[in-house]
Amino acid sequence: MKYTKFLGIVAAAILLCGCTSKQFKNIDSSTDISTSLTSSSDNSNGEVIYSSSSVQAEYTVSEKHSISASDTFDVYKDDTVYIVNGGELTVDGKMTSENGGKIIIENGGVLILNSEAQLDCDFTIEKGGKLIIGENGKVSGSGTIYTFSNDCIENSKNIESNIKITG
Repeated sequence: MKYTKFLGIVAAAILLCGCTSKQFKNIDSSTDISTSLTSSSDNSNGEVIYSSSSVQAEYTVSEKHSISASDTFDVYKDDTVYIVNGGELTVDGKMTSENGGKIIIENGGVLILNSEAQLDCDFTIEKGGKLIIGENGKVSGSGTIYTFSNDCIENSKNIESNIKITG
């Protein structure tokens, strides 16, 4: 009896502190995403929205979402973020990415960076995709941006010279 009660208390404490490390599989939901990157709750589709795990994951953005100025959007090693047709991700907070991660903006997808972005991952902008760097946006790091057309990046002057752009 004491053991069961102890497990119940521990489970409640874990749920309250958000100390799980489940991987989210899809960030599409009815609410904006923010990225403290840990969560203990699933949305109505059974998908966890945040993550602190290093397990490989795929993220799909197919609607408008935003990361607030007080949050950080992280792309970890082995993560892949897809921004698909109709998807738009606006990052007002900081963005970081690790070597081995991937960001893919597909035809009709848009990524808007309004703050500092550290790109150390592979970044692909397919024909018809769009990367918009806001007036206060700044892209640095050691990553590579692969493009399929010359007009897919707006405000490219805010990309530091150590980022390789090919295409």
